[in-house]
Amino acid sequence: MLLLVTKLFNFFFRFDRDLRWRTGVQLAPIICKSSNDFKITQKALESAYEKAIASNI
Repeated sequence: MLLLVTKLFNFFFRFDRDLRWRTGVQLAPIICKSSNDFKITQKALESAYEKAIASNI
């Protein structure tokens, strides 16, 4: 699983598309909230991991 955090949507979209096309990797999004300054929390990581497992990523 690849962890990627960026605030630049256009860059991420292009990077995501290129990475998936070249390598076949699937990215699992991690939800970050503005209420905690977009910090990645343990709860957010665990939630993303569980969703990725459920989706066979």
